[in-house]
Amino acid sequence: MPYPKFKLAILALLAIDVVIYAFVGTLTRFLDAFSWMLLLIIYEMESMEIVFISQAVVSLVRNSLIAVIGWVLLRYFLDNQWLDVTNSALWFVMIILFELKMRWPTIVQKYQPVYNVTNMAVLAGLGIVALIWLLDSAWLDAFDAVLWLVALVVIDLDVFKLEEHKQA
Repeated sequence: MPYPKFKLAILALLAIDVVIYAFVGTLTRFLDAFSWMLLLIIYEMESMEIVFISQAVVSLVRNSLIAVIGWVLLRYFLDNQWLDVTNSALWFVMIILFELKMRWPTIVQKYQPVYNVTNMAVLAGLGIVALIWLLDSAWLDAFDAVLWLVALVVIDLDVFKLEEHKQA
């Protein structure tokens, strides 16, 4: 399967995930999934330099989505949902890493080993959270966590360097 189709398939599965949370999840879980879906699309468009609207509007939407994700983290904390808190906190670290990579690439290059270790630690943490949900028979949460890990690894981190192969 060529990379763009695989990427679209993952995005379609993420959209289905959002719809599922809209019908069977809480408002917090739906907002979490929906905000992340939109944020992923924004990061992807920015990395590909696709522009439909002004950068000021993109920044406003991106920052608003990050604020919603921060609110979701707070809700999980206030509701004592510690696995969700852990998951959200790890994803919030991933936002910081995305922002560093997109906005301050020279800093990332300067501290590349630290950046890479941090990325791997966050990925490992997210994998552990997914495994805990799986072992706890929280199937929807486990599916969601694994799907987002796949999206992160394939789309955002491009660990298989599929973009380079596509351009070659």
